[in-house]
Amino acid sequence: MRKTLAAIVLSAAIVSASAACGGQPSDNGAAVHATASAPTNTPRICDSLVDWALKLTDEHDPTTAKFFALLDDDSGVPPKQRVEIRHAYYHEQELDIRQLAATASDPQMATVLRNFAESWANLAANTSPDGPETLQPYRGPIDTACPGIEHKIAAAADANGS
Repeated sequence: MRKTLAAIVLSAAIVSASAACGGQPSDNGAAVHATASAPTNTPRICDSLVDWALKLTDEHDPTTAKFFALLDDDSGVPPKQRVEIRHAYYHEQELDIRQLAATASDPQMATVLRNFAESWANLAANTSPDGPETLQPYRGPIDTACPGIEHKIAAAADANGS
């Protein structure tokens, strides 16, 4: 069951708003383009996002392990503890993305990352024992900022056996 849940979360990380690889670009207008006169570290940021996406399901991480155990079966977990487990997981994702945003040399990429981090913060702020309606925020602007990232995540997941 846990492998299935991990696959669902990783699939959600892989699937973009454009659905299939190479689909239509999203209409969010968040494309990030480096100019010839101002090189950026956007390619490195995009590679870091691939690593981050794989970490979403790394059950060797204690916070992730607790989160997946909760997804697997929350019946014996008191409501307050459910909220705490989800908060810890979502907050960890928020902090990871904020750290990347702080290193982005392209202002547009930094904005995309800060907005994405804020979406994780909104999930972390949910205090309902049932949790938010989604496991992770919409990743369309990230997919637009890092063309081909869904392919890279899928290839890395395959290579890792995820």
